[in-house]
Amino acid sequence: MRKQPERIGGESMKLSKLGLIVKCFLISPMIYLALYGCASTSVIPLKGYEVGSRAPSKQVDVYASRAGVKRLFTEIAILKVKTDVYGDEGMVGELKEKAAEIGADAIILQQSGSDSFGGMVVGNQVVPYSYNHMTAVAIIYN
Repeated sequence: MRKQPERIGGESMKLSKLGLIVKCFLISPMIYLALYGCASTSVIPLKGYEVGSRAPSKQVDVYASRAGVKRLFTEIAILKVKTDVYGDEGMVGELKEKAAEIGADAIILQQSGSDSFGGMVVGNQVVPYSYNHMTAVAIIYN
């Protein structure tokens, strides 16, 4: 004779465990993204500049506009970062890191924003997937 599952609060123990497993699979990716979300930074070299032709920089200055740069400079690349976790401060850090890798002396911030698309079902709600993005121009001082 087969034993009936024990009932807790009107729900069988078997269904309760299944619900817990389902919740873990839905929530785990969200926790992972919150803790380890990703950022991708791309480099678009401008005419006359070859990525890797300069040694990495030790320091990268950040300017909010071209007018803020008080030295002569040459634009060498467009940098773009896209992330699902970082805010403006984190994105600037990612852009500075990439600028240092390509040998830039500074970056000039261009634009930033946020876009949403698609979504993930959590419980009985759809949570939209969104990401932040920022663009900057990498420069070298003349």
